[in-house]
Amino acid sequence: PMDAAKTRPRQNSTMANSTMATPAFSLTFGEEHKHPLTITRSDIHFEAIPSQRLCLITLRLTVVNDAIAQDIEGALRFPLPDSDATICGFQLGEDTAVSLPKTKAAEVAYKEREKGRAVATAASVQGAVYETTLFPLKYNEPKELTLTCFTALKGQADGTLALTLPLTFALPVPHVTIRANALDGALTIKAAGALPQTGAAAAEARLAAATLPGGVTLRAVLAAGAPQVVSAASGERLYFTGCVSKEEIDAALASRAGTPRGAPPGTGCGAPHVGLFVDCSLSAAGRAQHALALLDALDAAHGKLGGGCVYTLWSFSRVATRRTARGASLAETKAALAALRYDGGTDLRLLDSLIAEAASADEHGPACSAAVLISDALDNLKAAPKLTGPGSAELPVHVALPPEACNANLSVLRWIARQLGSACAPLSEPDELAALVSGATAQVLLTRLQTDQSDDVAAFEDDAFQTCPDFRLSHVAVPTDADGSLRVSGVSALGEGARDAPTALGLTVSRGGLRANIELAIPPPPAALESPGPLGRLLQVKHTLLTLRELRATFWDPKQVEVLATAAACDAGIASEHSSLLLLSLPEQFCDNEIACPPDHPAHARWLALSAERAKTEAEREEAEAKHAKLHGLVKQLVGRYKEMSDAAVPGWGKPVNRGGRGTEEAMMLGGGGGRRGSAARGVMRSCAMPAASAASPLMACMMEGGFDDAPPPALPRAALAAASAEEVFDDECDLPGSLASALCPPPPALPPGSSAPRPAACMASSTPPS
Repeated sequence: PMDAAKTRPRQNSTMANSTMATPAFSLTFGEEHKHPLTITRSDIHFEAIPSQRLCLITLRLTVVNDAIAQDIEGALRFPLPDSDATICGFQLGEDTAVSLPKTKAAEVAYKEREKGRAVATAASVQGAVYETTLFPLKYNEPKELTLTCFTALKGQADGTLALTLPLTFALPVPHVTIRANALDGALTIKAAGALPQTGAAAAEARLAAATLPGGVTLRAVLAAGAPQVVSAASGERLYFTGCVSKEEIDAALASRAGTPRGAPPGTGCGAPHVGLFVDCSLSAAGRAQHALALLDALDAAHGKLGGGCVYTLWSFSRVATRRTARGASLAETKAALAALRYDGGTDLRLLDSLIAEAASADEHGPACSAAVLISDALDNLKAAPKLTGPGSAELPVHVALPPEACNANLSVLRWIARQLGSACAPLSEPDELAALVSGATAQVLLTRLQTDQSDDVAAFEDDAFQTCPDFRLSHVAVPTDADGSLRVSGVSALGEGARDAPTALGLTVSRGGLRANIELAIPPPPAALESPGPLGRLLQVKHTLLTLRELRATFWDPKQVEVLATAAACDAGIASEHSSLLLLSLPEQFCDNEIACPPDHPAHARWLALSAERAKTEAEREEAEAKHAKLHGLVKQLVGRYKEMSDAAVPGWGKPVNRGGRGTEEAMMLGGGGGRRGSAARGVMRSCAMPAASAASPLMACMMEGGFDDAPPPALPRAALAAASAEEVFDDECDLPGSLASALCPPPPALPPGSSAPRPAACMASSTPPS
């Protein structure tokens, strides 16, 4: 079959032959030689919301393995419209993929492959190209592959919105169908071979034997009076998203053009007053000249706008100190800055008190209208300021990023700028930073998002009610997108017992010294609980992507960002830098890896039954495992002890007990219940107990006195030996605690101190001295 795949003429495949290079889009089999797989049908569906510049693309391909007479694994390489697009769905036949953390998805895929079970993952290859595997593809059995992609509509020079799907087949596909629906606009499909269209809310094109050279382009024209906010339901959640165009923002700010530029908050002074927070720790010593250059750039930028500028300098390391009077001149500030001594470490928590002091006027001078932070954020204690104290919501603190060659904690610096509603710019580019501080650069920021429930305590504490950016924050700094528009989103609970959904949004935007408020109404969702459709999925993915962007900007700790972003991506079911799509087919695969089976998966019912069965027997299984572990440990311990005893060398093994050959069987039997101990000088038998009947015998008396001399022991009749042995056994039984014999035989009387037991008469008469 492999040779046939190489030589056989192919039709309706993604490649002309195996020697061609793999195109941007390909569906192939094999690693060394890419054998193309046949595509018999292609359905492409666009679900667009022109007012929000959003589109959901669903691609369905009917593929057939008609070359390899076995179950094979195919590889799909799919290019997305741009690098911001996201894969948010993958399905093979009726099997639906689930989203898991990247690490766990890789582990499960490896284990399932080792077990020989079907598994597939979707992952990013490079930039806007994704690649996934398809298994199993049975011989001559059509299989339907479904891939869902989230992307954005881009503004064009003629005022329309458009996107291009770079999908091109190497050989003609017999049936190609392209459909498109728009919620609030007119659409036009452009593809090679498609008939010209006039533009409508729904468009369709049917092609035969098409290769789609140049891909498929979708153009949209925004309908007049289209809503700025759209809402839809997905499951038991209501999602809403809003988009404010650049033209609408400019109109809102133009109405506030009469506001005096640079007026400090809470003061009547019209001169711009810039505060400088300079880190004078030892690690910041190399940036003194950059700070002096920034002062010159600030003075020049304000001079171009027709006014002067005054300054106040604070320094901080382990303590914070004001170095100049409030509202000092440029010369005085530069002199104080040049005289700073750089030493010690950095305590970023002092920034809270510096902001509070700079944002308030006192007897020494007016409050600051803006501030600049010059620091590397290398805190010795790895701490960060709270940025929730007085002045943090009013005073914009711009952050001067250290040069690239310098060691700095850039995550913390960007987080500070994000929290304080300001911008970041390199300290090595003083003119760019000065233009941001003075307002000469027209940077538009969303500084606050409010809802009609912002003052409701229950809404504030409701975890199911979330917005992006967070409506609970009193001040944010969200820059506009590349097209100059601002995008916000949110989610709230639906169903019985849920709170009422919000009905209005309030956006506060700023550009330099201008501020404006924009009110947006949230329309009710269309048939929210009956038929969510792809619209709810589209808004869910959009809210998730905005949440991921918000997490990277609002948390300075990368580990915390990783945890929260992974949870958000897996909950939304998307493939991102934190998550992967994993495709399983059997209920055992879900149970073995502790993965929840999606409700729309064909194995969902069997997974529920198998999970209930395993939960019922889990206690028995744990008890059996514990018993097995205990027995295994005990037996293993006994085996070790037995091996140790069997391998150990016994002292004196194979030698006579008395070593010298002295002593007889009779002497051993007269041991009296004790042991047998050898003497270095001569072999002897000693007894720790002695039968009462034998105490007076000459033999026992000699043994108690030290054993035999060189003369052999006297011979005794067999009857005497038997009687001595019986008395020895009785004596041993008397020694056992709790026995009747021990109770009937009281212990011998205690002796006075210094006295000894009387010696037998036979021993007294012996000439041998006692041992």
